[in-house]
Amino acid sequence: MRFIGRKVYFKCPPSCDILIFDEFVAYIYKILNPAYTTVIFKQRPEDIWLCMSILRRFLKDLSFLYIKDIKSHPSGLIRGIFRQLKLIYFLSCINVIKPKAVITHIDNSSTFGWLAKNCRDFPFIAIQNGSRLAYDISTEPPVYHQHLFCFGEHEMKHLPANGWNVEHFYPVGSLVASLHFSHPPEIVENRFDVLLASSWRGNIGFQTDVQDTMASMETLDKLLAGYLSNRKLKAAVILRSERDSEHWFMPEIGKNEAEYYQSIYGNKIEIIETSNKYRNIFSLMEASELVVACLTSALIEALGI
Repeated sequence: MRFIGRKVYFKCPPSCDILIFDEFVAYIYKILNPAYTTVIFKQRPEDIWLCMSILRRFLKDLSFLYIKDIKSHPSGLIRGIFRQLKLIYFLSCINVIKPKAVITHIDNSSTFGWLAKNCRDFPFIAIQNGSRLAYDISTEPPVYHQHLFCFGEHEMKHLPANGWNVEHFYPVGSLVASLHFSHPPEIVENRFDVLLASSWRGNIGFQTDVQDTMASMETLDKLLAGYLSNRKLKAAVILRSERDSEHWFMPEIGKNEAEYYQSIYGNKIEIIETSNKYRNIFSLMEASELVVACLTSALIEALGI
């Protein structure tokens, strides 16, 4: 059955070796040993599991109800209570599942951080998903990690300086980049002289940081369009959002992503649609002479490779 958009199961969640936290898991499966059984602990929205084992465990785990956290919730006491009960419910479900490890690709999840801080029966492992800028993480709840596989040594200084608490760092580079760049790089003739990696923010609201990013991106695009108009260069832009996806159209801009680039570059640039499944941005960067962008993890990942 369904309750407020969530699937409800009147049974215990299945046991497994590896519990994958959040369904944003396209690449995690590729690195796990197939000998291990896996289960996804959904968060978008979360599934609801109801059984006596979870109820008993939930009553026991109520010891993790922290009055301090309830009082400090930015939306007030009622939201604070519901937030704490939700976290304890997640903890109870995971304790009933009893995996060998819990793993996520959502490294900035405060929910995963709370679970990692309060559950010590099995390791909680996070893999960095994107760059974490100081202005961004300084406005979010601090994140706690037992184990964090991060891009590099920069994060080992940068993240704690901005409030994250990480027990163990593993500076190993980008998982997504390591799976999609060629090793060694393929010998290919450069497809483009200039490749622009889009920083389109999408339909996420129009708060100050989004306005600043879009304004900076527009400045870059107008300057680059002027540069291309005076030179015989083969140029392309790889879009960030998939066509007709949630973030394809920005109401505040009044255009979709392709229309935005068409309005600035006209026929001076080829528009290439992105594929979240195949992550074609990496092969395009590899096959281009020069890559240009404004605030995107893709450039850092390319530099790391």
